[in-house]
Amino acid sequence: MSKLPSATARRNDNDHGQFHRSSPGNVVLLNPEEVHDGHPGNDSTLGYVMVYVSPRQVESMFADAGGAKTPGDLGAGKR
Repeated sequence: MSKLPSATARRNDNDHGQFHRSSPGNVVLLNPEEVHDGHPGNDSTLGYVMVYVSPRQVESMFADAGGAKTPGDLGAGKR
């Protein structure tokens, strides 16, 4: 299962030693078994919604966007 947090404030994350920034309203895909942190990108409060979905449920969206073609491809470059 993957989780899709949607930030309501600027969000900063460290994932595998890489820094990521997300703006309000963005959707971020994270594999639940991967260690990461998240905190507000400024002095505001970070709000998010967490949804756990099967990779099969989102694979067509990623394929349509030119990304992963199969569930096994989701996150494959992160290991």
